[in-house]
Amino acid sequence: MWARRGIEETPVFTAIEQQDENVHFPLLHILRTQPGAVVRTTGITVSGFVGGYLIQAFTLADATSALDIPKSTLLWAITLAATLRSPRSRCGAWCPTRSVGAGRSQWG
Repeated sequence: MWARRGIEETPVFTAIEQQDENVHFPLLHILRTQPGAVVRTTGITVSGFVGGYLIQAFTLADATSALDIPKSTLLWAITLAATLRSPRSRCGAWCPTRSVGAGRSQWG
């Protein structure tokens, strides 16, 4: 909710809201009306996670066997990278609104 305060509603949403055609169960509505989009979005999201975990697994296996780096060292490095990534991704959502301003884009 906090991120949406500075964003104007789209004309389509405003028109639907004025007609009082609000959907009571949006998830069921989207599953019924656009199942293909839901399947594609789910597939794209899952493929990103699978790809990332495969890269981590092969990096861990390759580094321990070919480079003789201890598994514990690599696991600590992966844990540290995941820990540092979390605040960075939060800042990635927060910082643009501070530098550009809510409701405005960098390019317009």
